[in-house]
Amino acid sequence: MPRGVCTTAYECEFNQSVTIAKSEKHAAYADVRSGKSTWLMKPVLSTTGAVRLEDVKGETLMVQIATKSMLLNVKTARRIADECVSARQRELIAEAKAAKAAEVAASAAGQAASAAASASSPAFEPAASAASPAASR
Repeated sequence: MPRGVCTTAYECEFNQSVTIAKSEKHAAYADVRSGKSTWLMKPVLSTTGAVRLEDVKGETLMVQIATKSMLLNVKTARRIADECVSARQRELIAEAKAAKAAEVAASAAGQAASAAASASSPAFEPAASAASPAASR
């Protein structure tokens, strides 16, 4: 199976599921199952970084990205299964959320430290002269 193709089970919206497995009959191809249907799909290079699995009959397309996958009927332009997430994608989503939370926390801490430093530094006060202008008259 080409690099990047995730062969696993996916849980999709509306209690649907999709399973991708290496084809036992055809090297470098995958069997994609959803409900009672099974499609033999070939991996196709994508310029976007998405993993595309195309049905050899030209009817169905499975698209895998980092955070979700979807199964489409290209002839009817309808989604067969959407918002499909594998265990690995769930891990990637959790890692991204944790990294974002850490980034927000670090930014907030930096802003708080900057504000505290500004508040603790003495305000500018001009030095009092020995003789005030009113006293020199």
